[in-house]
Amino acid sequence: MQNTLDTPATRRQPDYVMIDWNVIVADQGPAVWNTLWRLLADRTDVEECFQETFIAAWKLSRYQAVDCWKGYQLDSTDRNI
Repeated sequence: MQNTLDTPATRRQPDYVMIDWNVIVADQGPAVWNTLWRLLADRTDVEECFQETFIAAWKLSRYQAVDCWKGYQLDSTDRNI
């Protein structure tokens, strides 16, 4: 079984990892959007939280490797970034 998180966007390189954020958002965005919609049910609030989710992930990725984007999404409410 193939790991769905093992994509070209997240595959580690020897010394440097170049993250393709377009791929991350395309892969993870629908799940984030649907979860936010179920929780908030207001388009403006969902749009704002959707953007903040990926900004927080981007900030985290600048300081440490993120090996599991889905795990980060589930746990991101506990982080103050």
